[in-house]
Amino acid sequence: MRFRVRRLRQRGAELVEFAVVLPLALIILFGIIEVAVAAFDQAILTNASRVAAREAIRGATEAEWTQAAEQAAQFMVKWNGTEPLDVAVLPDPSTAEEGTALTATATYPFGFFVLPRLLDAWPDITLSASTVMRVLPHR
Repeated sequence: MRFRVRRLRQRGAELVEFAVVLPLALIILFGIIEVAVAAFDQAILTNASRVAAREAIRGATEAEWTQAAEQAAQFMVKWNGTEPLDVAVLPDPSTAEEGTALTATATYPFGFFVLPRLLDAWPDITLSASTVMRVLPHR
């Protein structure tokens, strides 16, 4: 009898525990997903900087290596709209001599999807990747 009375008093305890734990579990789940997407975008951005550097050392124009980098980055997950990919190559490849090291840098402002809405202090981040290659000999 005593056991049965105790059990009746705790009838809704599981539901209350679930209601307390569910928001925390969802924040952790979405946090893991968004960090994984940021890592995926970082890998694509690294590839885009490599493509831009490769095109620049071949003697391509700025429009050509920028277009090649944007094409390499077409599969990025862009939750914050259509923010442009910024690609820069320094020093200027058109005036660089043979053997000069060129640095191609690609940057993209990564905006989180769920976390800023849940946690007001969560900032957006800027993903960046750089690749250094030397100018090829002119043939």
